Order: sequence, then C-alpha cells, then structure tokens
Amino acid sequence: MNDSEFKNKITANKGIALTELVFSLIFLVSFGLIIASTSSLLNKLLRSNNYNLKRNDYQTEIYFVKKRMEEWANIISQPSYSKEEINKMSCSYLPKFPKTIWNIPHKPVEFPSRTYQFCVSSTSIVESELKELISGNKNSNPGVYILYAKPDKKFSYYPFIRIIFCRPRVFCKA
Repeated sequence: MNDSEFKNKITANKGIALTELVFSLIFLVSFGLIIASTSSLLNKLLRSNNYNLKRNDYQTEIYFVKKRMEEWANIISQPSYSKEEINKMSCSYLPKFPKTIWNIPHKPVEFPSRTYQFCVSSTSIVESELKELISGNKNSNPGVYILYAKPDKKFSYYPFIRIIFCRPRVFCKA
C-alpha cells in the first residue's frame, strides 16, 4: 500500500456512527448484567443447598443407614439370639467406638451418624419356641420383626427407615 491509498482509506473510513456506539454499549452493559446476576444467583443457590464436601449429604446418609440396618438384621436373624434377647433390645443410638449397638458383634461404624435412633420391634406374627420350630410342628412360626431408624432431625429429607426381617433365618421361607 502506498501513501496515497492509505490516506484515501483513512478519509473514506470515518469510524462508527454515534448510534452504533450507543447500541454496542447497551449490548455490552446488558450482557454484563446478565452474567453478573446469573453468577450471583448460582452462588446463592449453592450456598442455600445443604451439600457440604466435608460431610456426606443426606442421600449418602440414608444409604449408610439402610446398609447398616441390613447388616444388623442379618446378625439378629441368626438362631443364636433368643426371642427374649430380641425383645429386650430397646431403642438405642450408635455408641462410640469400642462398643457396638445392642452389644451385637459387628464392626464398629462411623456412618451412619449418631442422629438416628435405632429400634427393634416385634410384629403380630409371634415367634414360636426354637424346640417347636426344630421339631417341625405345624403350628410353629418364625417371628417377623421390624428394625427401624428414627431421625432426630425433623426434615423431610431424613426419612423414617424400616426393614422387616424374619428370624430364625433357617426357618424362614423365601
């Protein structure tokens, strides 16, 4: 490009018009406001959610409660426990480390948290004596029990959890 072509190009291109400048500033400001409001709204939503990376969220808590309750139901449903021992198991919180709930042999757990109270309850299907079950008496029945967890927190996302199990397991039919 020589000097004359360069001078003609500068004089021919006078820049943007005032209306174009106003419209571009309006778009710039409006998009900036949209981005700022969206990010502040997202931050508020994340802060209002109870999810914390250091603690487990409530769905994980429910999963651990169900998992532990299934383990305890498998232990309690063994014939080595009498129905009197099961009926004596009252509602209890998880004890601290060396102790276990209801003094049953299981590995001590950190989860579920100690915000749940665990209870064992019998149903109307009463368990017959072990001697009657072994002899095959037609009127003898295995017992049906309910293991349930009551949350201390009164929130809708911490539910009341129940597991129904039959014991002694060797006499329960699938």
